[in-house]
Amino acid sequence: MKKVGVLYDVIGNVEEPYGLIKPAAIDNSVIGQAIYIDEADLKKKRRRGGT
Repeated sequence: MKKVGVLYDVIGNVEEPYGLIKPAAIDNSVIGQAIYIDEADLKKKRRRGGT
């Protein structure tokens, strides 16, 4: 997987959330496509300053 940006907000309901992504670079190939996050990256983020 390639990094396309940084997740900066999650909106929507619990059953169907949407993530808002700040793009790392302009890449028209990902516009309108489903983007997935690696669970290992989520675990790293939770460890940084979470409670």
